[in-house]
Amino acid sequence: MQVNGTNDKGISAGENSRMTARHVRLRNTAIGLASKDRSQMHVQDATLDGGGVGVTLYVKKPEFGPSAMDVDGLVMANIQMPYLVEKGADLSVDGTRIAPNRIVVRDELYGARWGMATRR
Repeated sequence: MQVNGTNDKGISAGENSRMTARHVRLRNTAIGLASKDRSQMHVQDATLDGGGVGVTLYVKKPEFGPSAMDVDGLVMANIQMPYLVEKGADLSVDGTRIAPNRIVVRDELYGARWGMATRR
């Protein structure tokens, strides 16, 4: 899968879904990989080049809970914020758990900073 140039997410799973993605190439995306609202993503062989946020996990809709993502074979270059992970979410990259670095991510993602100001 290839995505080049988007002011939104390259790949996104949400609302209690399960997704597997392989051979992912994302360039110049506001957000590369997003798992939200109790979704579970497994990604193999991903390259993210250029963009705002590389990988994010968060709750957008309060009726859902934290999400999870497992990424094997991740390469990132020219990414402003590699990981934006909400408290309670579970992210593993190449076998290493990435600790949450935000209490709430939604408001930060949907502000002007990451290019998604018009989306709610």
